[in-house]
Amino acid sequence: MILKSKNIKLLRWFIVRPKTSGVISFLFVSIITILISFQQYQLVKELEQREMNNILNVVHHNIEESLKNYYTATLTLALTLNDEGIPKDFEYVSKQLIKSNITISAVELVPKGIIKYVYPIKGNEAAVGLNILTTENLRVETLKSISNKKMYFAGPLKLKQGGIGIVGRLPIYKKNSFGDFLP
Repeated sequence: MILKSKNIKLLRWFIVRPKTSGVISFLFVSIITILISFQQYQLVKELEQREMNNILNVVHHNIEESLKNYYTATLTLALTLNDEGIPKDFEYVSKQLIKSNITISAVELVPKGIIKYVYPIKGNEAAVGLNILTTENLRVETLKSISNKKMYFAGPLKLKQGGIGIVGRLPIYKKNSFGDFLP
C-alpha cells in the first residue's frame, strides 16, 4: 500500500508540473539516445579498424611473399654465373624467371657496378652501361647492399629506361671480395 501511494504521489507531481516533467523526460530520453548513438559509433569504428587491420595483414603478406619470390629469382640468376662471373644461359633463365614471376619486368647482371646483362633488352636499352656505384640517386642504396652483404630493396625509383620501379640488389662476393650485383 505504501508503494502504491508513493507511485500516486510521483505521478501527481509529474501531472502538476508539466513543464518540469517535460524537461526531465526530454533529458532522460536525450541521454539514453546519446549513449546508444555513442555505443553504435564505437562499434562502427572498431569494425572499421578490424577491417583495416585485415586488409593491412593481407597486403603485408603479399609484399612479403613477393620479396621472397624476388629473392629466390635473384638466387636462381646467381646460379647462372660461372667462376669468371660470366652468366651461362642468361637469356633462357631470365625468360623463365620473368615468365614465372609476373611482378618481375626485367632482370640484370651488374658486374663491377655497371649494368651489362639485361633481359628483356627491348625497352631497357637505356639501362645498359649505367654505373650504379657512381649514379647519385642509386649510390646510397647500392653501398648499403655492399656493406650489409645482403639483398637490399630500394624504391620506388625513377628508372633510367623510364618509369618507376622497385629494385632489389644482391651483391656477389668472390673470395670475400665484392664482384657483381644481381638486381
